[in-house]
Amino acid sequence: MTIIYKYPLSFDTPCRLSLPKGARVLHAAFQHNIPCLWVQCDPNVEEREERMFQLFATGEPIPDK
Repeated sequence: MTIIYKYPLSFDTPCRLSLPKGARVLHAAFQHNIPCLWVQCDPNVEEREERMFQLFATGEPIPDK
């Protein structure tokens, strides 16, 4: 069984999410002025993987590391 979860993100710092192994990122957008990430996953999967996401505004430089 898979479910779609929504995670709020931040422009201020990289966001580390502990997701069930095999989670699939579906969409990123603003909702009520908050950047969010929609992820499809099986909540019954016990093995987790840490994934990091970082947001950058259009036209802003992205650091090499």
